[in-house]
Amino acid sequence: MKEIITYKDFNDYYNATNGNIKSKYSDFHIFRFNELGENVVEMHGPFKTDYFQFAIGSNLHSEVSVFNQIHISEKFSLIIFKPGQIIEWKRTGSWDGFVINVKENFLDAFQNNTLSHKLDYLLKLDSLIFQITENDYNHLTHLYEMIYFEHTSEGKDNLLVIKNLLNALLIYLNRIMQNEVFKDNPYINLEYQQLANQFKNLVLSNYLENKSVDFYLEKMQVSAVKLNHAIKLIHGKSPKGLINDILLLHAKTMLNSNKKTVTELAYDLNFDDYSHFVKFFKKHTGLTPAAFQKNKN
Repeated sequence: MKEIITYKDFNDYYNATNGNIKSKYSDFHIFRFNELGENVVEMHGPFKTDYFQFAIGSNLHSEVSVFNQIHISEKFSLIIFKPGQIIEWKRTGSWDGFVINVKENFLDAFQNNTLSHKLDYLLKLDSLIFQITENDYNHLTHLYEMIYFEHTSEGKDNLLVIKNLLNALLIYLNRIMQNEVFKDNPYINLEYQQLANQFKNLVLSNYLENKSVDFYLEKMQVSAVKLNHAIKLIHGKSPKGLINDILLLHAKTMLNSNKKTVTELAYDLNFDDYSHFVKFFKKHTGLTPAAFQKNKN
């Protein structure tokens, strides 16, 4: 079974894309697109990361696929890649802007009771790629410039300043999300947010081999009632429903890309046999995998 590559180290990703940069920290890095050099590959994917990528661009011409959704990015763009998403991208023109790569453990906001409820947009698997206003872009650029300065300078408490600036960035992004994407959500208990996030991350790391909720309950040492309540609050469905959604997103992504036959995909997703996968897919989409693939062509 050949799995989609998951980048855990920033520099492995840069090497794979011929980027002319290198991170000095293992859990945080910021760079300008023009630092990548002229030899960056034209396209890359499918792949996953175990870290977040926050990119903004005044010109960021690209075609980006997150799971089975394709987005065209152009002027004043915001692109957020989240751990576990299946991603492909293709350059269609010039790139100008910034990228922040950061691991969850570096983001203090995830451990902050006051800020954590503002991070719903990072906890879900939703695709976050869209155009933003020039005004929002300019405000974000100021934050990125300050973070970039702290990252490239040799001053006292640089990382502490960066962490606080990242908190400000996440709060500002939350404002954009509320205005552009999501409706206001009620406050959700931090414990349930963390539980739902832990479950989602475990599923994203294990769903090819483990599709049973019992496996995750044992791993997390939590009751089925409590987990079900947390997943329902954050994702609006049951734990099994979230596992199925992730499997379906993987399947649709591969079927859309035409890089796998249905038989190969059933094997990659570790179903008992071809017919089991076909029944699963049809139950949740109304179409057989072959019909879905044909309808997308």
